[in-house]
Amino acid sequence: MSVRQLKAELAARDVEISHCRDRSELLALLRKARAAGLWDSGSFAMRRQQRSFCWVEMVEGRQAYSHFGEGATAIQNVEDLEPVTAAEMPCPARFEGSFEAARAQAFLKSKLLVVAVVSGRGKPQKDEALQYLALASDEVRSVLSENAIFWRGRPAELKDTQLRQLAPMDTLPSLAIAVTLAADAMTVILAVPGAVTRTQTLESILEGLEAMEVHRQLMQARRNDEDVQLRQAQDQEYADALARDQAAAARAQQAPQAPQAPQAALPVPPTVRPETRPPHVDERHVAAAEQFLSEAPNGQDGDGRDDAVRLVLKLPSGERVERTFNAQEPLSRVQQWARCCPWLPEAEGRQLVIPAAFQLARALDPVGIRCQFAPGSR
Repeated sequence: MSVRQLKAELAARDVEISHCRDRSELLALLRKARAAGLWDSGSFAMRRQQRSFCWVEMVEGRQAYSHFGEGATAIQNVEDLEPVTAAEMPCPARFEGSFEAARAQAFLKSKLLVVAVVSGRGKPQKDEALQYLALASDEVRSVLSENAIFWRGRPAELKDTQLRQLAPMDTLPSLAIAVTLAADAMTVILAVPGAVTRTQTLESILEGLEAMEVHRQLMQARRNDEDVQLRQAQDQEYADALARDQAAAARAQQAPQAPQAPQAALPVPPTVRPETRPPHVDERHVAAAEQFLSEAPNGQDGDGRDDAVRLVLKLPSGERVERTFNAQEPLSRVQQWARCCPWLPEAEGRQLVIPAAFQLARALDPVGIRCQFAPGSR
């Protein structure tokens, strides 16, 4: 057999092989295990009829001296037993991960942390086997699955400080019950070294649950107390601010009031004179504009001619309208342009208001000719 095959069969028989250095030592252990038959001293077994588990401490002939999870012992016929390995024993749902991850998970889910520290060296010895049996009971597994995170590991997987907390008496195995204070902090409620029974395990778990409930109530009371203190501080701050505002208002009422300056009268908007009202669009205005455009010499005014004159109509609103005339055109045509200017292209769609009277003047001669529309001509 190869070394791999030897190790596989020895592991199936729960034989410790960590001390073996060569193939010959592995082979010697396997021969010894085979010589012992199916029942070697210190083996787990399942009773065929009851389908319950036990640990066989020793076998003499066909009689097996067995231990049960409740702490009882009995002598059974090996024909009624079926051998099983430690790996085949039922156990609570074990957290797959490091101890630190299990502790953080227990804190996040607000659950109890139950830790089983075992040697992990081959076939479990008596105390360790009895711990296996206690944790394999249906009652313990049910309570742990609902209320706790269960982690099982060896001392090598723990830090020294953690091992001293979980196994304070340096005795393995150890069953520890802890309440997590944070993701990386805990307090160990109790640690039971050595063998435990099913009843002791249940009592330890219930004690841990009670301690966790007390811790939860204390934390809730502390949070409530902090909320009350914060609310009281806010109320006091509001009361102080209100008192300061009331005192300032009282001082303002007692102080002599300065005479108020008379309010300046608001300017009255000037009345729009009838002659400056916007013109009403009607057919007469449109017809006058079309007539003005059609009467332009040669169909156009003085654009491009040497004797052209540019006139600018400045309105009271500040708007300006420009047009170029021939120097020979009469003044009446300028008046006609002024009358129909709002409907000509140079108005660019603006709502121009043409006054009833206006003055013609040159840029260098401010005194000019005063023109006025005849009544009804606009």
